[in-house]
Amino acid sequence: MWHTGVRFASVNGISPARASRVPGFRVPGSGVPDSRTAPWSSGADAARYERGRPDYPPALAAVLSEQLDLRANSRVVDVAAGTGKLTRVLARGPATVTAVEPQPGMLGQLHMALPGTEVVAGTAEHLPIRSASVDALTVGQAFHWFRVADASHEFHRVLRPGGRLAVISNQRHEPEQWVKDLWSVLREYEKLAPDPGSNRGWRTVLESTGEFGAFDRFEIPNEQRFSGQADFDARFTSVSFVILLDEETRVSLLRDLHAVVAGVDPIVIPLRTVVEVTSRCG
Repeated sequence: MWHTGVRFASVNGISPARASRVPGFRVPGSGVPDSRTAPWSSGADAARYERGRPDYPPALAAVLSEQLDLRANSRVVDVAAGTGKLTRVLARGPATVTAVEPQPGMLGQLHMALPGTEVVAGTAEHLPIRSASVDALTVGQAFHWFRVADASHEFHRVLRPGGRLAVISNQRHEPEQWVKDLWSVLREYEKLAPDPGSNRGWRTVLESTGEFGAFDRFEIPNEQRFSGQADFDARFTSVSFVILLDEETRVSLLRDLHAVVAGVDPIVIPLRTVVEVTSRCG
């Protein structure tokens, strides 16, 4: 049986003073600019995110290159790039890539993972990008954190006419009972956490702006394979609402998750990588 030994540090990878200069960043749900207390703002939490979150499937690079019409002279901006999991996929393609991310810990991971890629501090609502200078924008696992109308206006501003927007997410797939039980445990603990402030209705808001067309949707099979307890624990303790739980409750969550996967070997969680692509109107 695995034993829970997770501790949550609060050491920032980048100084709070630098983070506070990022315009418009707000802790989800709080309305107060303060990146020091946001999920993944610390270096430790960002490192846990990098270790625990699933990668994207190899086939994604070709899908994005085709659907975004990326060429050697294209420029693509990865918004809310996190630790760079999606940025790395884009960097393998033909286009010039810029990663934009507001949170200090994530920025530290980005710089380490992609030393040859342009990385800048910024938010979806305040992109440090010139108007009409970008051929494509990508957002991976992050659109639900945005102030969607503001982000839409900003995306419309920086994209060239006809520019494309791709929203990518690794989504749950539950073909086996133990996988269903795993996500069920997580949902029960989510009820105990403060609301992290994510916006699950982002598509409706985006459509209401009239700035982007209908989405084309693509699905790619994916999976997350764990090599041991530390990787498994990092997957679930990097979830935004779990970071906001008190430590006793986090330990209880891990204990219950370990019970679900007891006897499962290897632990491979099936996923679907969903790619939704739209074009700038006007």
